Amino acid sequence: MYQYIGIILICFAVSGCASSSITAILWAKTGLDGFLMLKDEPTTTEYVLNKATGKDCRLLNIIKGKSICLDNEIEKMMEMDCNLYSWTNDEEVYCKYGF
Repeated sequence: MYQYIGIILICFAVSGCASSSITAILWAKTGLDGFLMLKDEPTTTEYVLNKATGKDCRLLNIIKGKSICLDNEIEKMMEMDCNLYSWTNDEEVYCKYGF
């Protein structure tokens, strides 16, 4: 069954009819990514990177001069087991004692 679907998709892609469909898919993806960015959620590309690497990946980290994928902060914070967390200017998490 999947072989037939693959063959149909390949024929569709090389026939020239795919250009409008691909354009529509790309516009939909761009719209969805814009919506996700407004909600401060990972974009579709970042979601795939997160699942593939097991890290927290944000493409905008490049602008901040960081690596695209950083270690998962939540796991790091769970290991630290603090009552109150804070972050340095470099956005490194640490235990903050006192209020």
